[in-house]
Amino acid sequence: MKARNTIDEMSAVVQAHKEGKQIQYWYSQDGNFFETGTWEDCAGNPVFNFGCYIYRVKPEPKKVPL
Repeated sequence: MKARNTIDEMSAVVQAHKEGKQIQYWYSQDGNFFETGTWEDCAGNPVFNFGCYIYRVKPEPKKVPL
């Protein structure tokens, strides 16, 4: 897992939240930046802490034709 969001990623996450998209953060019991962990949905109106967490816009499910 990478260590931090870049400035461009930070602005994209905040803009996506403003547009109503679901935001996720990286959660690891061993610390925020370890490989073992999961992406968790932010609930409600998140208070972004880019110094301690990594954020992303939740990926859209891909439709695969049968």
